[in-house]
Amino acid sequence: MANLNVSFQRSINLIERHYKCHSKRINERGKEQTFSLEYFIHFYKILLIEEIRLIFDMDVDEFSSLTQTGKFQSEIINLLDKVIMLLANKALDARLYPPKSTGHKP
Repeated sequence: MANLNVSFQRSINLIERHYKCHSKRINERGKEQTFSLEYFIHFYKILLIEEIRLIFDMDVDEFSSLTQTGKFQSEIINLLDKVIMLLANKALDARLYPPKSTGHKP
């Protein structure tokens, strides 16, 4: 089993990297992006949580117990929830309020 503090930090870094990547893609695609709340929930709560389990190097039962701890809830789950809502709102805003074109690109 990996050091828990290191695993927590690696998990947070992973979440932040994916957040930055998704945020950039929303900005690039603007009105044409198709991200939705459901996509972000699936990606962050299902796919990414499996990657996080691998970072902690635990079997499913051990990891399930860890996810119920206050530290995991406050550091990982709360961050996932925050990222999901930020990205979903950003994606919706990009569709509803695309940036106004100035006619030239800097």
